[in-house]
Amino acid sequence: MTFVYGPTTCTIYGTVYPLDLEFTRKQNFQLYEDGEVTVYDRDQEQKFIVLTIRDDHTNHDNIRDFIITTVNFRETTFTFTPDAGVDAGAGEGTAVNVKYWGSNFIENMIRYQHYEYRILLRRV
Repeated sequence: MTFVYGPTTCTIYGTVYPLDLEFTRKQNFQLYEDGEVTVYDRDQEQKFIVLTIRDDHTNHDNIRDFIITTVNFRETTFTFTPDAGVDAGAGEGTAVNVKYWGSNFIENMIRYQHYEYRILLRRV
């Protein structure tokens, strides 16, 4: 699995736990005094990819630096390419353009020099 922005590539070698895809539609609704409800479909859909990754310390700085320094959290769109046989919503192994969808980078040391990350990506 790789994250790519321009000439910078971050390859993740660790274990990737089940990939979750989440789709949400954007709608507005108005509730009137008499109980009537009107729904306005804004015809927008958000697609999120949730990754839970476990990797050791040898790749820890690469992952953190890519999210924090290279793409500046939510600021920059980058390419996410899943491993062969994994579908991120565009077909198995097909790259998708995403943005990191968090305001911080949460890393947990699950055992000595082994880290777990939960990364939320929004498809663009």
